[in-house]
Amino acid sequence: RGYAVVAFADGAAFLAAVQAGLAAEAVLIDWSLPQMSGLDVLRALRAQGSALPVAFLTGRSSDEHAGQAIEAGAVDFIDKTCGIDVLVQKLGRLVGRTNP
Repeated sequence: RGYAVVAFADGAAFLAAVQAGLAAEAVLIDWSLPQMSGLDVLRALRAQGSALPVAFLTGRSSDEHAGQAIEAGAVDFIDKTCGIDVLVQKLGRLVGRTNP
């Protein structure tokens, strides 16, 4: 769909890449990650001063989780069951593309 994706084994590896200058337009993160939660990764990212737009892509779609993510600085909370077309549409809005 026109996106380049970089995956990381865990939140610490991602945060280290950001500190090393990772160039990214947006971040899709799961709530459940090895060693630290996606919410912890988002909070650490914001503590580093990064303003990268972050959206959660997770199977833990509850109002409580969504509220915590948005409060911590996420711009969207996407249920994994929504399907690829919805994901691509939301990702397009996240990075400012109308036709990804």
